[in-house]
Amino acid sequence: SEATVVKAAFGTFKQSASSTFEFTEAAVVPLTPGQQYGWVIQLSNSPPKLRWLEEFTLPSAPKSWGPNEAIGTRTITDGARVSNTEREVEPVNDVIFNIWSVVPGDPSGHYKIRVSISGIEIGNFEFEVR
Repeated sequence: SEATVVKAAFGTFKQSASSTFEFTEAAVVPLTPGQQYGWVIQLSNSPPKLRWLEEFTLPSAPKSWGPNEAIGTRTITDGARVSNTEREVEPVNDVIFNIWSVVPGDPSGHYKIRVSISGIEIGNFEFEVR
């Protein structure tokens, strides 16, 4: 049977002293270099391994998309405004996530992230970076 979405959330991450990440739901990400943000999706019935696709759209091209994707594949399209990342992961306690970091040169404005598994959208997040 298929994995189903229990909860999909977007917000900011902060690394705590114990090196774990604290996640806070948010609709606005501070445009502060080093600020981490991203999505967390709680599934039920997830397989041991799954492949997700993330389509990340910025209001304008960033100065850089950073180092190339280390764990999967990434393609940059639409005048460098859109990043498509595909990654195979092993869900931990039925949870999948992705974390980005604000870097100098990132544009302020309206951002969008769509996450899908096997062509089925499981997360759709819109937020402001300012």
